[in-house]
Amino acid sequence: MAGTDCPIFYLTPGRSLHQELVVLVEAGLSPLEAIKTATLNPAKYFDMEYN
Repeated sequence: MAGTDCPIFYLTPGRSLHQELVVLVEAGLSPLEAIKTATLNPAKYFDMEYN
């Protein structure tokens, strides 16, 4: 799951998530798979309703 935890003070929430998604695509995920790591997959993990 992608996330915006910012344990380092110079990481900006939101922007660091975008950078994380880029890295996931560079690592071999499709853009859709990368987006799912920050949206659909967490919803499934927490057993939340999603569309």
